[in-house]
Amino acid sequence: MSTISLKAVIAAGTGTGKSFEAYNLTGNLAVFREVGASGTPGLLTQKRIEPKPTKDYVGVSRGEIKLTRQKNDAQGIARPVVMTIVTSLPAFLTDAERDAFVTEGLLAALESANQAVLARQVVSQS
Repeated sequence: MSTISLKAVIAAGTGTGKSFEAYNLTGNLAVFREVGASGTPGLLTQKRIEPKPTKDYVGVSRGEIKLTRQKNDAQGIARPVVMTIVTSLPAFLTDAERDAFVTEGLLAALESANQAVLARQVVSQS
């Protein structure tokens, strides 16, 4: 049986990567556009949804980040390439509990076995 072991911390990024500048900031939604793209610029979107409490439950807050790019297919038609990360966190969690859970999820996404699922749809079977 396979085992996936998460790292303890997220390592600091190195080098200079792509930059995104504010493009459309409207309350619970923020869209950033890639700076200096040679073709259609990539978009990085941030979104939040506040918890909706019911009589029995405090509700959940939701957060989302989405990276969108356009890539041309064999016929030269631009097609979207999208990665979305979404959280659904009960409103009763403390900020420290929220931060710890999100860090754990990001560490899980950085593991090579999980990157293979996202990039190549290779799901471990051993």
